[in-house]
Amino acid sequence: MAYNLELCHITPEEEAEEGVIESEWVKGDAFGAGHGSRRVDWLEHLASAVARNCFCRSLIVTGSNAQVFVGLPLNRASAIQTFKYLASAAQQIAKADLETFKMTEAYVSSWEKRVEARLWKRSFLVSFASAISSRVNNTRLNLTSGTEGSSGLVLVRRIEQSLDEWSDSHIKRKPAPAIGGHVGNGFKNGYSRGNHISLKASAGISAGGAQ
Repeated sequence: MAYNLELCHITPEEEAEEGVIESEWVKGDAFGAGHGSRRVDWLEHLASAVARNCFCRSLIVTGSNAQVFVGLPLNRASAIQTFKYLASAAQQIAKADLETFKMTEAYVSSWEKRVEARLWKRSFLVSFASAISSRVNNTRLNLTSGTEGSSGLVLVRRIEQSLDEWSDSHIKRKPAPAIGGHVGNGFKNGYSRGNHISLKASAGISAGGAQ
């Protein structure tokens, strides 16, 4: 973010040296989700949040769990690295927390344990992504208010305009959002995990707790 704030003050000639806006695919194998032939709502939500945080955009791929990031080279690289880290962390932590849930009365007394576990995990992952999205929205709000409000607002508007222009020239039709919903008992756990996990990929992943 500090890097991008500095771009507010450079000349058009200097800005050209930062590179051009391009798209880059990230397949499911790169973040532990495997090669999927269906869209996944929580991954799309998480990718969108991470992209916003890194001054990029994310694109939806119909019939795939792959994610596409659009932005300047450094911003795009940051978004992809962060997304891989958070997507992998979400799945690892969900797997560990699910084992804890399986020891609760709600799970032990359920008739359809497989369904109960699947709904819990999906609810956890949807909520995890929602928490990340909320944190990103707060970050952007802080960026465009207070002492940094003027330069931050100029930055956001300029990057949004550039991304809009790229989208207009490359995207012919926007796919509908994935069907989602908050179901299962994992929602509270997922939101708590997503609300506390470090957004820095260098922090590493801990299934036992946020870092």
